[in-house]
Amino acid sequence: CFARTEWGIISGNTASTVLFTRLTHRVVHAPMSYFDTTPLGRTLTRFTFDTENLDFALPQKASLALISVGWFLAGLGVMVGVMPLM
Repeated sequence: CFARTEWGIISGNTASTVLFTRLTHRVVHAPMSYFDTTPLGRTLTRFTFDTENLDFALPQKASLALISVGWFLAGLGVMVGVMPLM
């Protein structure tokens, strides 16, 4: 349980950092026509929405996927362990 939580925190933080760095780089190096046609509020909303998804939704779904894989492997191990006894 602790390892799963630690993995979710570290990987979520890493993913958020990488995404923010890439987004910032792309926006800073965008041509001036981008800023003429795109309102600043839309850009800010996109930044916050993507960051929110990475901070909350992605680690939660990855944790649930990890739990499901664990249950699958445990069930498979029980089946393989019990089958020779039958």
